[in-house]
Amino acid sequence: MFEQVIVIGEAKPFLTAIITIEEESWKNLAKELGVSENISSLESEEVKSAILERINNQLIDFPGYAKIIRAHIVLQPWDIEGGLITPTLKLKRSKIIETYQEEIIELYRGH
Repeated sequence: MFEQVIVIGEAKPFLTAIITIEEESWKNLAKELGVSENISSLESEEVKSAILERINNQLIDFPGYAKIIRAHIVLQPWDIEGGLITPTLKLKRSKIIETYQEEIIELYRGH
């Protein structure tokens, strides 16, 4: 379901993630949840809850502090041309954080 994930939490009160979701998986999830496949549906609480549930089910044996509490979901995978991954397909963490700075601030808003 997930193409790429970056976990954020250093010097933060809890872990969050920015996730690129595979397009076909998104269509299947939207159908399963009964929501529009429109990109704006990615921001709905129902979609975010379903995705966080899937993530945290994989982390069941991890301690509570290692759970992902909030996530920002995107459909556009990160690529070399966009400058978010290296030619060896490693994530450019600082560039991704810079690109999604406003979304990260929103993930921690209110805490």
